[in-house]
Amino acid sequence: GSTWESTGLFTSASGTASFSNVGLTAINYEHDTGGPAGGLIAAPSSDTVTINNVFTTGSIQGLYSTDEQSEGIGGLVGDLRGNLTNSYSSVNITDTTGKKRIIGGLVGKIANTTNIEDSYATGNLSGHGYKIGGLIGHSTHFSAGNMFVRRSYATGDVTNTGLYGNAGGFIGEASYVEISDSYATGNVLSAGSITGGFVAMTGYTTIINRSYSTGTVTLNSPDNTKYWNTVGGFAGLAGFNPGATYGIFDSYSKSNVTATNAYAIGGFIGYGSGYGKTDNSYYT
Repeated sequence: GSTWESTGLFTSASGTASFSNVGLTAINYEHDTGGPAGGLIAAPSSDTVTINNVFTTGSIQGLYSTDEQSEGIGGLVGDLRGNLTNSYSSVNITDTTGKKRIIGGLVGKIANTTNIEDSYATGNLSGHGYKIGGLIGHSTHFSAGNMFVRRSYATGDVTNTGLYGNAGGFIGEASYVEISDSYATGNVLSAGSITGGFVAMTGYTTIINRSYSTGTVTLNSPDNTKYWNTVGGFAGLAGFNPGATYGIFDSYSKSNVTATNAYAIGGFIGYGSGYGKTDNSYYT
């Protein structure tokens, strides 16, 4: 398909809409448009939407024939604004089109004032990962607000088939978010670019506290000329310019890291820019 439409049981939700005590089993969505896609909701449009004690299982297949670098595909929610608690997704997401995608096991993308607490994802993910993460594909910031992710985890494997983009066991790219007491245990495999066991890249104003990764992290790039081929057991790239400040505290990685044609490789951080701080954190 080549049109912009949303995919989900609900395409949107606004105001103080609330979803609770709902489970969707064995979903089988084919998402062939350019809009967001989620097992339950494609894209809530209000920061005051609440989702509690909800789950999804099944599969979502991405079939859109054009790059989509702004809308997310998630096992539970495509693009999230609002509050999500005590929920999970066991949805496998695959995209074999070779087009760039934002994919997350629970949520494709989070923005604005968003809170995720006590939630998890177990689905396996595979796609041309512009930004792909076991729990969240990408966090971004369209207006003033705060984003927090607390006591959450991802166990599914993450596979990036593209030479570009970010692939992380928990989150693909983290910007304007504070993550705490969370972990990723899935294996991360990438054909190129920024790869990390927990987070592929920390972007702008990111804090990570008391979190860890344990899955294997593998970068198999066919191109040895790409300076962005950075890989780390916890983070592939920490900060990338003076505005991309970050802090990683009291965290660790037990991930085994291997790489072919990597520009930088590290047990904990593949490449650190020096624009942030890492304290009491380690690789073992």
